[in-house]
Amino acid sequence: MAMLKCDFGNWINFGDLDSDIVISSRIRLARNISNFVFPHWANETQLNEVRDFISGIISQSDSLKDLVLIFSEKLVPQEKDMLVENHLISPAFSREGKGQAFIISEKIPNLCIMVNEEDHLRIQVFSTGLKLREAWKIADETDDRLSSHLPYAFSKQWGYLTECPANAGNAMKASVVMQLPALVINDEIESLFSNLSDSNVEVRGLFGEDINVAGDFFQISNQSTLGKSEDEIINNLEVLLKKIIERERAAREILLKEDKIRLLDEISRSWGILTHAKLISFEEAVDHLSMLCLGVDLNLLSDLSRSQITELMTLTGPAHLRNLMGEDFDDDSEDIARAELIKRELYKLREGAV
Repeated sequence: MAMLKCDFGNWINFGDLDSDIVISSRIRLARNISNFVFPHWANETQLNEVRDFISGIISQSDSLKDLVLIFSEKLVPQEKDMLVENHLISPAFSREGKGQAFIISEKIPNLCIMVNEEDHLRIQVFSTGLKLREAWKIADETDDRLSSHLPYAFSKQWGYLTECPANAGNAMKASVVMQLPALVINDEIESLFSNLSDSNVEVRGLFGEDINVAGDFFQISNQSTLGKSEDEIINNLEVLLKKIIERERAAREILLKEDKIRLLDEISRSWGILTHAKLISFEEAVDHLSMLCLGVDLNLLSDLSRSQITELMTLTGPAHLRNLMGEDFDDDSEDIARAELIKRELYKLREGAV
């Protein structure tokens, strides 16, 4: 996977304002091409026709020469799993393959476009911290470049036509990944998300799954796009996110002032499990590594950095672990290898800090 410059480990930067809470931002644009069957209704031949059409346009256009199209069926399952763990493609996309591809840029490391996922094109741009506007600018410029060569399916009444009616209109999904450990510890997370039910947002896990997720990571995005401008969607989401940031900061202050012993105990238990466990699942590892992140954020752990912990989260994902070790695992052997890797790396980091 050396060809991919954009991954979970290197497009996330913890030096930005509020980057300890808003881990990353993403803008996704859904686009379909006129006179081609939408992916859900297309057979393999029709999907290949769409992919070949897009591939031909990219190869023939000087303005798109930085884009590289990679056929999904040329990747082994482990490579697809790594792309999912790096948040470049969706889990659903990784399970398919017929007529699918993804596009990366030699100039824009945080751009990845899925071909023939739910729509013909899913243009995705990632950014660090709360930087939705920066991501939107790149996505908009990329969309303009593509639209000058590709005839998009567009209606004056409904906007961009998409597989899912809820995505019609400007067909933009703005989302962020947030880490909210203090709200989880203080049992405030359910009430928070309950209050968001009327805010036109949806909450999912780190990989797009349901809300019951590991590591206190949550993906928050706008729910509908029809009748709204891109600026309006970003404005509304930013206002909401700032309120969530304030609540998480307040919850952290409460923990430090009123329940510091319990907080230190949670962090110490996580350290103890990570450095002594003989088997550990990915979900459990993320849970405890997330607690170490909170310790770093609150200056209760001085020997580690957020970037080091996040890199370890990435390396211990099932696909990354198999790639690192150069072998396949059954469930137990994978959990053993993960426990050994985490233990070794944490002690190495602590020794290096002394």
